[in-house]
Amino acid sequence: MGDVRDIRHELDYGHSANQKLHQWSAGQTRFYLTYKAERLGMKVALVDEAYTTKSCPSCSNRYKPKGRNYACKPCGFSYHRDGVGSMNIRTKYLACGPVVGVMIPPVGIRYQRSPMLAPGSYAALAAVVYHYSRSLVLEFRQIE
Repeated sequence: MGDVRDIRHELDYGHSANQKLHQWSAGQTRFYLTYKAERLGMKVALVDEAYTTKSCPSCSNRYKPKGRNYACKPCGFSYHRDGVGSMNIRTKYLACGPVVGVMIPPVGIRYQRSPMLAPGSYAALAAVVYHYSRSLVLEFRQIE
């Protein structure tokens, strides 16, 4: 996990940005992640985040990306900037090169009210789980 403990003391982005930064619950997120990982027998280590979003995980070329996507011109590697940062943090922690199959694909969950219910009724919820292009709908009904 990226070490962001001293980020509030080193930067000054102006009044409104500093307020948002101080309201960020990074410590609580780190605590919950560590707690859940320890329950599963895993360890959480804090790794320095310096240059993780600027370095290519494929060829180690360093340049500052523009926008949310990282595209390395020398090797042709392209990915979301946050994903590049997480790959580089993993590489720093393990002190090895990239390994195929370690990172899992993103999965999103969205909860919707069942269309069969009248407005204002909370007897059932439908959970929609997206995985790639397939979707699964589950309904939970309250027994009266």
